[in-house]
This record gives sequence, structure tokens and C-alpha cells, in this order.
Amino acid sequence: MKISPHQPPWPLAALLLGALAARVGLGWDEWGIYWPDEIYQSLEPAHRLVFGNGMVAWEFIDGARNWTLPGMVAALLQACRAMGLEGPASYLRVVRMAFALGGVAATWGAWRLARSLGASAFNAAAGAALVGLTAVP
Repeated sequence: MKISPHQPPWPLAALLLGALAARVGLGWDEWGIYWPDEIYQSLEPAHRLVFGNGMVAWEFIDGARNWTLPGMVAALLQACRAMGLEGPASYLRVVRMAFALGGVAATWGAWRLARSLGASAFNAAAGAALVGLTAVP
């Protein structure tokens, strides 16, 4: 039976659910940081855009960094604010879960790309597993 690149196999669905469970489980109450500039180049400028206070790194002032990532985080923070979630424990959880969903989407995208380039279902799932089980995406 030939598997269409548009229809994911069951192992991929299990991988996506596992990746989602791991990301949600690990990120739900996480208060640490993953990269040194995580706060100053994503959360702080976004917080400043929404709540009016926060630091702005020199990279944004001098135009060395793009505002896309802080802008997306600011949109999430604004949505949280509109729902009444103004405490850091609540709105940071929403941001972490959005990034967890983005990581799972990257896993599916890796599988889809591999299949569209002619990889077998097994090899595409193996490549997607590498993406899905790493911390960066």
C-alpha cells in the first residue's frame, strides 16, 4: 500500500502526539530559560509593547534585530490580557504552549518535506522523529 505524502501514517500520528505530550509536559511549569537572550530579545520587548514596561535590548534600538518574534509574542500577550490573564504565571504558560505547538508543527513539516522529496514513509518518520524529539524546535 502506497502512503500519500498528504496522509500521515499512524506512526507519525503517534510521534506527533508524543512530541506534543513531551513539550506540554516539560513546558507547563518550566521557569528556566533555554537560550541566554530568550528574555531580553523576545519576552521583554513583547512585554513592553503590551504592558508598557520592560527592557529593550540595544539590538532593537539600533535596528540589528527584527521585531517579528517579539511581535508574535506580543500578540499572544495581548490576547492573554484581553482574556484577563495578566499574571506572569498564566501568560507565560500560554506563550510556552504556543511554542510547543509550533515545535509539533515543525515535526509534521519535516515529515511532509521528506515525503515530498521522495523519502520512504519510514525514513520520513525517522527524520521527523529527530525534529520532534529535539529541544530547539
